[in-house]
Amino acid sequence: AAQAVAEGIRSRVKALAIPHIKSVVSDSVTLSLGVAAVSQSQNSPKMLIEAADKALYRAKSGGRDRVAISD
Repeated sequence: AAQAVAEGIRSRVKALAIPHIKSVVSDSVTLSLGVAAVSQSQNSPKMLIEAADKALYRAKSGGRDRVAISD
């Protein structure tokens, strides 16, 4: 469900076509999002943030304007 929410947010921002004049990556504002979940045995906030951060950087390195899910 989190992936669907993230994808909805990403696509809605893209549809706004907000100009991003100074960007060397895109003419308009885009989002890259990292989605993560942790199990009951791995439930620390730090683990969740680290997993989401890793997913975010995978999204950015994969071409930006995308959603990546943690491993």
